[in-house]
Amino acid sequence: MNSIYLDHNATTPLDPLVRVEMEKAWDAYGNPSSLHAQGQAARALIDKARSRVAKLIGAQPDEILLTGGGTEGDNLAVQGVSSLFSNGPRQQIIASSIEHQAVLNPCRHLQAQGKPVYFIPVDDSGLVRLDALSQALQSHSALVSVMLANNDTGVIEPVAEIASLAK
Repeated sequence: MNSIYLDHNATTPLDPLVRVEMEKAWDAYGNPSSLHAQGQAARALIDKARSRVAKLIGAQPDEILLTGGGTEGDNLAVQGVSSLFSNGPRQQIIASSIEHQAVLNPCRHLQAQGKPVYFIPVDDSGLVRLDALSQALQSHSALVSVMLANNDTGVIEPVAEIASLAK
């Protein structure tokens, strides 16, 4: 029986080209921080991956941080920005109230520590209220986090408008 999978917001099948690249890495199990040959082979694969991603998005390889998954990446982004700007004037973090828990939890943690965190409400259809975002944005805003497609509802947020406001 053929099936149709309709939850690509949550996960998606592995692209065959990605599988080929991953299979190369499966045999390079050395510690990439080691000086021995196995470690250096693993390091070379990581460096190549980092360079390829950087080229895709117009970045430098040293600007690319690789993580083990989405939750780790979200935590790193929220807490990293907070740490980076902790002593400067730009400290406020803004997140939509319907972000994934991987964003909301570190935001709540920072808020409990007294950091300026503001949660943007959404309207009845699940769209970020742009008026509320506009009011929340300050010269001290360091990060605005809004997911493109909500993993529970499928709502697509107006990220171009959000980015325009944030600039």
